[in-house]
Amino acid sequence: MQCHGGPSLPGQDSIPRIAGQHIEYLTAQLKSFRAGTRGDIDGNMTSAVQGLTDAEIATLADYVSGVAAP
Repeated sequence: MQCHGGPSLPGQDSIPRIAGQHIEYLTAQLKSFRAGTRGDIDGNMTSAVQGLTDAEIATLADYVSGVAAP
């Protein structure tokens, strides 16, 4: 949450807004970070999702997609 601008996930600087994104998009991106097939400039996202299961990714994507976009 901190990197993406706090609880409302509005993004900041070069970090994108993720609030309200489609659940399918979020799920695919998180799985790509975990697999190491999506670019990650500083490695923070890849590191953050390495230990997540598919079920945990689904839960996270569901939550983020439900946050109202600012």
